[in-house]
Amino acid sequence: MGNIRHNMSPYKAGSHIMTDDKAPVELLGMQIIDGLIKNEVEYYRRIYEEEGLQGLLGRL
Repeated sequence: MGNIRHNMSPYKAGSHIMTDDKAPVELLGMQIIDGLIKNEVEYYRRIYEEEGLQGLLGRL
């Protein structure tokens, strides 16, 4: 940590705005999160279809 601190310098912002929300790694991450959400919703959708609203509320 001493070496890192010794070599640090303050950041000076330029005129460019840097963003990575369209970077491939961000898009892959969003796809994975969307898949996880879909799987979770599927569990509750199945309960709703089989047991109705009361069955779903009983599981919460």
